[in-house]
Amino acid sequence: MLNKDINNKQAEVDAVFLVDKGHKDGKELHCVTKRGIIFILNEQKYINNGYGFITALIARPNQVKRLYRDVGMICPKYILGFCNKYVDNGWNI
Repeated sequence: MLNKDINNKQAEVDAVFLVDKGHKDGKELHCVTKRGIIFILNEQKYINNGYGFITALIARPNQVKRLYRDVGMICPKYILGFCNKYVDNGWNI
C-alpha cells in the first residue's frame, strides 16, 4: 500500500525560478519540489496555455544550491538531504 502522505508531498513545490539559458524557445521555469525533484516548464507556453512541461529531473545538491543562491536564497537543508540521498543511490549521476 502506498503512503498517502508521501504521495501528496512528492510534487509540493518549494520554489520556482525563472532561468534564461538563451534557448530559442525562451526562458524556463524551474520548479523545485520539497522532495528535491525539479520540474522544468517553458515559460511562454505555460503562460499562454497553462502547459509547457519540458522534463523532470532528480536534482543534484549543487544544482539546487545554485538555483537558490542565484536569487539570494538558501536551499532548505531537507531538500539537500533528499538530493544527497539520490546521489548516494546513484539516481542522478
